[in-house]
Amino acid sequence: MQQALDRIDGDSYVLAPGLILTPTGPVSDHVLVVREGKIAAIEKRVDPAAIALPDAAIIPGLVDSHAHAGQTFGKSQIGGEPTQIWRRLWVPLEDALTPERSYVSAKWMFLEALRGGFTTLVNFNRNSPENNEAVHQAAQDIGIRLVSGVAASTDSSSPETVIASIEAHIEQCGRWARITPSLCFGFYAANMEGLALGDLARIGRYCADNDVILQMHSNEHFPDVHECIVRFGKRPIELWDELGILGPQTLLHHATLVSPNEIDLIDKRRAAVSYNPVASQWKGNAVAPALHYAQRKVRMGLGTDNTRLDGFRMMDGAENCQRIAHGMSVLDFSCGGAWTWVDAATRGGADACGLGKVTGTLEAGRAADFLVLDMMAPEVVPSWDFEWELVRAYDRDQVRAVAVDGRIVLRDGKAVGWDSVAFVREQQKLARDMMAEAKVTRVHAVSSTLRPGRS
Repeated sequence: MQQALDRIDGDSYVLAPGLILTPTGPVSDHVLVVREGKIAAIEKRVDPAAIALPDAAIIPGLVDSHAHAGQTFGKSQIGGEPTQIWRRLWVPLEDALTPERSYVSAKWMFLEALRGGFTTLVNFNRNSPENNEAVHQAAQDIGIRLVSGVAASTDSSSPETVIASIEAHIEQCGRWARITPSLCFGFYAANMEGLALGDLARIGRYCADNDVILQMHSNEHFPDVHECIVRFGKRPIELWDELGILGPQTLLHHATLVSPNEIDLIDKRRAAVSYNPVASQWKGNAVAPALHYAQRKVRMGLGTDNTRLDGFRMMDGAENCQRIAHGMSVLDFSCGGAWTWVDAATRGGADACGLGKVTGTLEAGRAADFLVLDMMAPEVVPSWDFEWELVRAYDRDQVRAVAVDGRIVLRDGKAVGWDSVAFVREQQKLARDMMAEAKVTRVHAVSSTLRPGRS
């Protein structure tokens, strides 16, 4: 396989793998035709000059519909911690960002993301323009596709200042080929502090009128829902709908603690959700009713929320969480079938973040964002049901190559064109210095110190 991959030069070629995952399922005896970074066709194999990859599967690049590129170095700090870690860990960590740290943190995360099979990442942040510029440079240098957020600061802000920041962000993102602008609202409690309800409505209308994705944490934790009901007599998504900011431009992160009426509203307004299953496992209050979303054809992607940048474990977690939280009690053994979670991790994620016409599927006209997977690993041989195997058996160790816009940007876990191993080795000091300066607070001690007999 390596010799065949070595023949991929530039952004135009024809690949003949053992299997291609199309929007309607896997096909064999077909070729993937790439021209100038886009998919020109998937057609029956007739070209003898095609690069033969008989032991490989080609699937669309995965989409991480919810991540925080400024929180890269928290990692196992969240292990065993109570759910409201944002106050004690994430905010202090992001407050310690500088342009240099923003660049290193983002580049590190994007490298992890490529290794985990992601070719697109949706970044939620509270960055200054200078820090965002560093994040954009990191995305350009590593070759990943990025939906970049700008913070709607609610501290003494007016709708005019927020809209001005969006417009400046749109202009900034326009200088980069694979970067799409978006606006970030943190979560319910933060949204209400500095801006009146009418101001939020005006900002939401701006996003809708200008096709700007509005990212919002919503219905994730008990305090958010409780405070909204106490203050306004409505649940959060009901309030977003009343304000007119729930629509096709809205991407709701988590959406775990939702009522039937809120699911109806999400569906009717064509809003999107990011289902973040590993975040629910590790630090959440609940598991999103993703099966209901899928059955209602709610626009849904999958996100990591900085748990682990491994798209295969994300799909595994998506099915696993639904099986335990919703399937077991009613003897639902398939929980949507494997294709549901593969679709959410690819096409659904791209659609949710406004890139449905750009990436997420292998079909003519889309960007050539794809993964080359080793089909000869013993874990997946013999193959009986490829999409179930993707969800439960494949792993990032089987990613032989990652392409974005037709260019190979990762080979066997290492970056192409720069020394990713040296980068990780050299930047560890910056990572440790940043964590020390941030002064994060953990409730629990390091796990090994809690063993019996340790003080």
